[in-house]
Amino acid sequence: EVRPNFQRRLEFNVDSSIRRDLAFVLSFPAEPASAASLRLMVRSPNGKSFNCSGAGDNSACTVDTASGTVSVRIPDKDIVIGRWSLENLAATSSAVWQRRRVYRRFRRQAETVRSGLVVVTGRPAPAGSATETADLPTTLIGDVIPDWVQAVTESTLIGVYARLMRGYSPVVGARLFAAVRSNEGRVARFNLTDNGAGADLKANDGTYSGYIPADAVSISRDYSVSIICTSPLSRVASAGKLTVANSNPSFEKSLTAPVRITDLRLSVSVSTRTVLLSWTAVKDPSGLSDGPNVPAYSVRFAASPGQLLGNNFSIAQELLRTPKASANIFSQVSSLGLSQTFLAVTAISAANVTGPASNVIELDNPTAVPTTTELQHLGIDVVD
Repeated sequence: EVRPNFQRRLEFNVDSSIRRDLAFVLSFPAEPASAASLRLMVRSPNGKSFNCSGAGDNSACTVDTASGTVSVRIPDKDIVIGRWSLENLAATSSAVWQRRRVYRRFRRQAETVRSGLVVVTGRPAPAGSATETADLPTTLIGDVIPDWVQAVTESTLIGVYARLMRGYSPVVGARLFAAVRSNEGRVARFNLTDNGAGADLKANDGTYSGYIPADAVSISRDYSVSIICTSPLSRVASAGKLTVANSNPSFEKSLTAPVRITDLRLSVSVSTRTVLLSWTAVKDPSGLSDGPNVPAYSVRFAASPGQLLGNNFSIAQELLRTPKASANIFSQVSSLGLSQTFLAVTAISAANVTGPASNVIELDNPTAVPTTTELQHLGIDVVD
């Protein structure tokens, strides 16, 4: 995001998959007339400059004051791999000095300036062309699910899902985030993860996921959702539009439930007297926590999986409550004296709102003596 009078140098990485139609596009839809005041300079990694101003269009520059868009197009022969920079030459040092002098007087007016977007686009070389490289094109695609809701409540979950593909293969280990905007500017920015927790169904499968903060979209309007990759390469793509049909004036952020834990896992070592439950820490959506994560988790057990699902979790017996995203439950399990039990966990916010129950895991008591039937099932003869 940038403001029309942006002063800092912006840098973008162009990788080997981009071989044609490279363009740097700035858009200020809330202040379209500001496009005419820009004096842009794009510099390639080898030092070649491409200038663009609001004075008029040319082969490398297009200015549209009706939509507030400025595009700088790079000839295909000048596209090189590396870090490209973008500067606004209109933001001179004297202008910066003058703005500082009047900052206090016009501080409130300055705070109302709405930001715009910078988007860098490009395409791979045509298949079979002389400039085609051995590197496959890398693409970023995304979705918002659901993309229409009647009204947002404290329990509404709206997921953003992105896939980063090199050719037909997913790219893992990337850094992605999503940005949600209304016609008044950005309303939310959050990370997309591929760790199998929260909105993400499976770790390291190349699908990056996250939930839109419900409080950011509780007002009736259309929201645009973008997905941005910053590593190992730079990509920006649209995930589509989210429509909220009706506002919810009674929405309370503090009553928002934590997301469901989906990666509860178990590690057992009898020799070290360890039965370790662990899961990915959950962010506290209430806004009341001292830290970023929820302050407590509740681990519960039952004799069957169904007793821990849905509303049944709340009436299941609690094994322990912990502030950490892991717990050694060896002593608690041993004291139960059960040969088999099922476990699940839920996150509890600082407002004491409980999230949905996690995935259920099965545990055989590590200290229980096996029955005759169990020994025979293992092929062991039992002599009375």
